[in-house]
Order: sequence, then C-alpha cells, then structure tokens
Amino acid sequence: MKTLFKKSVLDLDGYTAPPQHQVEAKLNQNENPFDIPAELKQKIFQQASQIEWNRYPTYESPRIRENLAKLYDVHPNQIVLGSGSNQLLVILLSAILDSSKSVLFCPPTFGLFEHYSSIYQANIIRVYRAPGQDFPIKEVEREIRLKKPELLLLDSPTNPTGAEIPVAMIEKICEISSGLILVDEAYAEFCDNSVLPFIKRFPNLIISRTFSKAFSLAGMRFGYMVGDEKVVEQLRKVNIPYNINLFTELVVNTLLENRSALEGNIRFIKTERQWLYEQLCAIPNITVYPSSANFLLMKVPDGKGVFQGLKGEGVLVRDVGSYPLLKDHLRVNVGTHEENCIFIDKLKSVISTF
Repeated sequence: MKTLFKKSVLDLDGYTAPPQHQVEAKLNQNENPFDIPAELKQKIFQQASQIEWNRYPTYESPRIRENLAKLYDVHPNQIVLGSGSNQLLVILLSAILDSSKSVLFCPPTFGLFEHYSSIYQANIIRVYRAPGQDFPIKEVEREIRLKKPELLLLDSPTNPTGAEIPVAMIEKICEISSGLILVDEAYAEFCDNSVLPFIKRFPNLIISRTFSKAFSLAGMRFGYMVGDEKVVEQLRKVNIPYNINLFTELVVNTLLENRSALEGNIRFIKTERQWLYEQLCAIPNITVYPSSANFLLMKVPDGKGVFQGLKGEGVLVRDVGSYPLLKDHLRVNVGTHEENCIFIDKLKSVISTF
C-alpha cells in the first residue's frame, strides 16, 4: 500500500497533538484562557435554534466577509475564509507550490510551513533567525534576488519565539519580491503592529488571521486571509465549498458585532504577559525572550527534564526543543493569573532540582 502514497508524505512524521487533558494549569497550546462571555453564548444558542440545520450555509459566508471588510476597510472580494488559518495555508500552498517552485521561510517558525511545503515537494529555502536575534533581512533579500522564490511564508509575531518582524522589513520584502508573501498575523491583536495597511499598496501581499487566539474560538476553527482581489479570486477556486458551517458563521458574526466584549481579555493578556516575563526573568538558570504574542519562549537547563517535571506537577507547557536552534527551549502561553502563579511556583520547584 505504501507505493500508493507520495514519497514526500511517507517521509513525514505527521502532526502530533500536545497533551490536552485537564490539569492545574494548561499553558501549552497558545489558547485564550477566557471563554466567550455567557451572555453572548446564550444569544448565539437562541439564534441557532431558529436556523434550519438541514440547509447548507450561505456560500462563502458573505455577511462575515462584509463585516471583516468593514473592519479593515477593504472590499469583501479581498477576503477568503477557512476553517482555521491552517486550512487556508493548505489552499495557498496547493494553488502555488509543486516540485518546480520555491518557498522561503525563517526557522524557527510555524511548524506547518515546512510540513505542507514538503508535501507539495517544493524547493525549500531556509533563512534562520535565532531567538533574541534581529530579523535577518539582508540574508532574506539576498535569497530573494538570487533564487526568486514564488512564495515567502512569514509570521509576525513568530510562533514559537514571539518575536515580531519589523513592518519596514516586510515592506522591503514586498517591494523586491516577484513572488507572493504570506504574513501570518495569528497573534496580531496582542501586539501594536500590523502590515494590513500595506494590502492597498502591494498586490503580492497576503495576510492571514485566526479567531483561535484573541477571539477565544480555538475549539471552533475559523480563520481568514486578506489580499489583492485578483489573488483572492484564485485562492477561492481552490477553497473547499461551504467550509464555514452554520454554527461557526453565526458565532463569528456575533463576535465581530460585539468585539468590545473581548477587548478586556486582550488587555489582560498583554498586561499579564509582562508580569509573567518579569517573574521568569527573576528565576536563576532561565533565559526568557520578550514576546509580542500571547506566549513566552524560555531556555532552561534541561528542556525535556523540566517539561516532564512540570507535567508531573500538573502544569502543561510546550516542549519546542525539536525546532531548529531551540534545544532546551519551552513555550508557555499566558493563562489566568491563578494558572500563571501555579506555573511560576511549580517551575521554581522543578528548576531547583537541576
């Protein structure tokens, strides 16, 4: 049976989900620690009971695209929707990449960039950026000029480091590249910078965002891309028909029309991130990096040992030691203040044994 599958698929390890069971502090999946407000849930449930579930949802969810277009001052035809930004990454790569095409990204970065680029057998160009280091703009510029990649995959803030790519550098990349540039802004609501305003200037720029983080919808899976109308037209051809179900459509529109109900949670996460950073900085034998996302990256004496020690104490963080340049690094997302205090207390105890 193996002969039926592409070699690029057989060679992959496949995605492995991190632990998801109930613990004292679950801080391993960059989730928002706050659920949707109860009053909004009740409003959604009431509306859901009045929908005909035996009918398909509206094609390409025009109301969602109109709400997003109004929010970002673009045309609805500049937006394509997906069941999570990961699904949109797949349609982008399937529309562009094959064995004759090149793709550039900057590890350590979002793991699915490499995963899916490998499946499409693209020529992968890697320009590395160590945690705590400046974005390697000169190296990226050189690779663009020499190899002319058809696609560049960037994320800002970057997962798993939390570092931003300065908008002026992304602007420069858009100016010199003949390929398409995807900027994944999954964590944009937790930082102060975005390249969304560049959409009007650069037809080769695409931005992806998700509702899994700031909007507390990790369990529902919804994301979107914004780009030039002609580019989005091609992506819509590859997208899965009716990929936004009735309930997701209802929830997303409700949240877009009640964004103020979530803004307090975003402010809390940004403030708590600073508190968590300062607490980690005070622990000996740990290096923690500034972050513009809802998580922090830290280097510890023994990544696997500290990870297992925390897990044994009921605290889940993410071991990212398998990423390039990240041996003995762990990633922890901002939780509730109670969860964060538990994490700091348990980490101090575990670290003291190394």
